[in-house]
Amino acid sequence: SLMQALLFLLTAALSPAMENMFLNQCVMATNDKQACSCAITQLNGKYNEKTFLALQMGTLSEKEEQEILQDLFLTASDCFVQKECASEISFIVGEQEANKICHCAVSKLKKMEKAEQAAFLTLEGNFIAENEKKFEEIVMREIYPCLPKKLTPIMRENLISECAKETHHVEGKKICACITDEIFKKYSLTEFFRDTFGNSPSLDELMAKSTEKCLQK
Repeated sequence: SLMQALLFLLTAALSPAMENMFLNQCVMATNDKQACSCAITQLNGKYNEKTFLALQMGTLSEKEEQEILQDLFLTASDCFVQKECASEISFIVGEQEANKICHCAVSKLKKMEKAEQAAFLTLEGNFIAENEKKFEEIVMREIYPCLPKKLTPIMRENLISECAKETHHVEGKKICACITDEIFKKYSLTEFFRDTFGNSPSLDELMAKSTEKCLQK
């Protein structure tokens, strides 16, 4: 379970062997080596052997134990949320920019009210599936202020490439470049993200009109 994996996070401070043990346990639980490595990097050295042994033996006060476990959970969660966030938007912004944007968004999520956190997580840190939509809305809301102010050349190329994959037209890239430029005459980058991930009919309508216009050129 994730909580068991979190307990192994403490062992990362003990030795390389223990660090590898956590990594293996974490990857088995999550199938996400990148996020697990991220969690190890952030927590390695933060807790010493004395603290780990006290937690294992149950000699810490309830308050101290809760504070440590909460820190472990939130640190690991940050890594997993950032990984998921980046995987969702990298096809538009590129991997490097996605990591930068999502790091910014996760920093904002850390400051989120605990009541709002509780809207999509149980006390044990397990995800509440029925609140998936609310979770996505919260994450996307925090992403918007972290986006570049306008479409970058790399983002434009990525969108053109994604569009060209969907068309079999001999001049697919040229047409897709035209469609992309038409869309961003009307849309800001934030509006584009909002309507792309919100499955907006307005964006679908604009894309259809832009496609028709560009095919006639």
